[in-house]
Amino acid sequence: MQNTRGYALLCETDHHSLLEACRELSRRAAKGDLRPGQYFVLIDRDPEASTFPQPILDLAPSYVYIYEDTGVRLEMLGGLGHFGVQAYPEDFKQPYADFRYGDRELIPGLWYYDDGYEGNPKYAKKIEALLQKRK
Repeated sequence: MQNTRGYALLCETDHHSLLEACRELSRRAAKGDLRPGQYFVLIDRDPEASTFPQPILDLAPSYVYIYEDTGVRLEMLGGLGHFGVQAYPEDFKQPYADFRYGDRELIPGLWYYDDGYEGNPKYAKKIEALLQKRK
């Protein structure tokens, strides 16, 4: 997790507003107003990304992925390390028994994921400590 962007996502963001913003993108895609796929936001912003809800733009994710079935993913950092959130549609049903939602549920329907969890059993405590600092 990159400190500044990760701190903003975990500690300063209204997770309910963010979930609703992501679900709005899912609804727009379902209606055909947006195509499913990857949108660049932080650098070389895709023109459609300028129409994204403000809670998403305020976070300035590197990418936004809109999936046909599994909602919206905000990739805050890509490349050698990944972290961000996955927002699931209201009517989302677990597609199979071992489906992985993410690493830490922030609120029902919004999951945090972070490569830092891999092979580091103490990482969850670090994330919990950050969540305790929420405003």
